[in-house]
Amino acid sequence: MLYVTGGAAWANTEYTAVFITTPPPVFNQANPTSTTTKSGWVVGGGAEWMATPNILLRAEYLYYGIDSSNNLSAVAFPIPAPLPVAVNWGKETIQVFRIAGSYKF
Repeated sequence: MLYVTGGAAWANTEYTAVFITTPPPVFNQANPTSTTTKSGWVVGGGAEWMATPNILLRAEYLYYGIDSSNNLSAVAFPIPAPLPVAVNWGKETIQVFRIAGSYKF
């Protein structure tokens, strides 16, 4: 049996940015982090095969597109005075290929 699938998707993401100043001296630096749940979509397809009356084998591919709106504001201290820094991340895409086997009792 061949099939396609799709729908809504959610991902819990964690970001960490590391700021490095050059040349030295290096003063206190902020390493901003952000943890958030983001929404998006998923689409994919697969095939399922009945190998025996009790054994099913399946292969599936899924492509996730997760929302790119994540703006993190932080304050970094690469010099003695605070310097506001805006950090932006781009769109996340996730590709999953999985195989599975099932046994029917």
